Amino acid sequence: MYKQIASTKLSVRDSEFTERADTLRREKERLRRVQARVREVITADETLRRCLEAAAQCDEDLDMHMHVHTTPQEENDFMMELLKEVKGDRIAIPDRLYDKLECGEHVTDVTCESEPSVYSSVNDVDLRQDCRVKIVKMENIKKLMEDWQKMLNMVINRTIDVASQEAMGDYSKPLECTCELRGYSDASIDERCLGWALNNEESFAQQGQKMQLILEETRSQMAIEEITSSEAGDDNGGRDMVAI
Repeated sequence: MYKQIASTKLSVRDSEFTERADTLRREKERLRRVQARVREVITADETLRRCLEAAAQCDEDLDMHMHVHTTPQEENDFMMELLKEVKGDRIAIPDRLYDKLECGEHVTDVTCESEPSVYSSVNDVDLRQDCRVKIVKMENIKKLMEDWQKMLNMVINRTIDVASQEAMGDYSKPLECTCELRGYSDASIDERCLGWALNNEESFAQQGQKMQLILEETRSQMAIEEITSSEAGDDNGGRDMVAI
């Protein structure tokens, strides 16, 4: 079984390698056709060929000048000249520091000068203020969009819940009207229970007052009454016998 699994994996791997090799071969043939087409275009266009030859010669001269005929000090001076010509950085490096700086050294005590841009009609202060205003506006717009999205999601979810309840007959989740009716019914039930409790308390109080007026008859009193009634019966019997 393991041998069969290994052979299956090897066959799959071989098929993947074969497919990859075919893809690379097709890409190589396509690249060769493109190169041949480019050579044909260069051969047919004399002006393009001269421009390419001049550019190649300039690149060779520049490489030779930078890597063969220049010293580290010359490279440092060349980089400083390039930094002087850069207008986008707006970093003013004093002339007295150029001789002291090494290649790759970070300038610490430099002053930033706010030079007016030739492409803008406002100064840097107005430009920064305008940027701050735009950032604040974008933040406000983002907050409004988030609030609107939350409200929209709430409305959509509520609509979906109502539709699903109406379609599936699922009334387990209370709706707003159900909540109102339930609150009203609960309030009415609470009022009824409270009234019933008060009425029962009043009735019990009245019954208690009435029961206080009834005299309790004990067993001794009942025995005395029985003896008295029996003696009265005996007296009546004796009187009857005397009369006879």
